[in-house]
Amino acid sequence: MLVDLIHEHCPSAGAVVVEVGAYRGDTSAHVHQYCPGVDRIYAVDMREPEPERNCIANLERVTFLLGDSAARAGDFADASIDLVFVDADHAEASVRKDLEAWAPKVKPGGVISGHDYASRRHPGVKPAVDRFFAGHPHPLKLEANRVWWTIK
Repeated sequence: MLVDLIHEHCPSAGAVVVEVGAYRGDTSAHVHQYCPGVDRIYAVDMREPEPERNCIANLERVTFLLGDSAARAGDFADASIDLVFVDADHAEASVRKDLEAWAPKVKPGGVISGHDYASRRHPGVKPAVDRFFAGHPHPLKLEANRVWWTIK
C-alpha cells in the first residue's frame, strides 16, 4: 500500500520519505526496492536494528536516524518531506505527539500516513488520528492492513 501511495502522490524523482518507527527497517527496505524515484528514505527509531536483522544496512538511499521520533522531526525543515509514515509508539499520546511533530514537515499536497488504525493491539492509534485530523480539509482514507492516510 505504501508503495502505491508513493507512486500515486509523490514526485517521480527526488522524493523524500520518512518512516517513523522503523524497527528493523522492513518498510524502508521495501520502499527502497520498489520506489526508485525516492531520492532519500529516512528510517527513524529509538533503537538501532540488530545487526543480524537489519534490513536497511548498506542501502544507499536509506539513512537511519536514532532517537525519539518526535524529537527527530526537528532535523527536517517544514514542508520538506513528500510522505511520512507514522508507526512508532502506538500509545495515543505518543501518536498525537508524532503527528504534531511530523505533519508540518510534509509538503502541501504530500501524504501523511500511518499504520495500525483501529487495531485491537494498538487502541491508541485510532483516537489520536481521528482527533488530529478532525476538521482536516482532506478525507482520512483507510486501506488494507490498517494503513491510514490523507493529503496534507
